[in-house]
Amino acid sequence: MTVITGKCYWAKVHAPDTNFEPVWSIDICVDDNNREAIMKDGLAIKNKGDERGDFVQIKQKVSRRDGSENTAPVVLDAQKQPMTKLIGNGSIVNVMYTPYEWSMNGKSGVSPLLKKVQVVNLVSYGEDFDVVEGGYVEGAGNASSITEDEVPF
Repeated sequence: MTVITGKCYWAKVHAPDTNFEPVWSIDICVDDNNREAIMKDGLAIKNKGDERGDFVQIKQKVSRRDGSENTAPVVLDAQKQPMTKLIGNGSIVNVMYTPYEWSMNGKSGVSPLLKKVQVVNLVSYGEDFDVVEGGYVEGAGNASSITEDEVPF
């Protein structure tokens, strides 16, 4: 098993992504700290020209070919306690995976099978808004100079 540390994006580790075949997954940015281990394992490094830059996707299918189910990845906080909070983009995580060599239809490669995620520095996902100075405040008498007839929708 290999453990890498990095900034994560699109963490679907508590509940699988079910858009296609159900799968738990997490994207880890490739940087100077984890590049050597990733390359040593022969993983495919991707870059889609977005904020992730170079990254690897580490995933685990929910179901095996024989119909049995794989074990969900273990998700822990920095103190190795179970964690259920959603993991936001930009969180720093340790990820444990097993490199798996495969061959299918004349193609072959190595895929990382997701085993554990430890959140080192959490960026909260969708829980809070920032205070907006000068914005609407309930009960503060926010007068508007626009009449109902002028509203564009």
